Amino acid sequence: MALPGYARQERPTNRRSCVVVTDDRLQRRADGLAARVEALGEALRTSGASDEASAQLLSQASAAVLQALRLEALVEQPAQLSYS
Repeated sequence: MALPGYARQERPTNRRSCVVVTDDRLQRRADGLAARVEALGEALRTSGASDEASAQLLSQASAAVLQALRLEALVEQPAQLSYS
């Protein structure tokens, strides 16, 4: 079972859409976490993990990244508002 948007070779068949983050530090964090999820996908592919297991792990990793970035944005929000 291939991931949506991925061909059998685990290569993107269409460009992923990106969320624009205005804070440079938060954007760098998002880029770093995205690179780690992509590295996880590559490691799963080369290890021969099943498509189903890979899809589940990558889905959970992506959800965790989004939650981490949301938490960072919420934590930073009061600090940014106090500087305004």
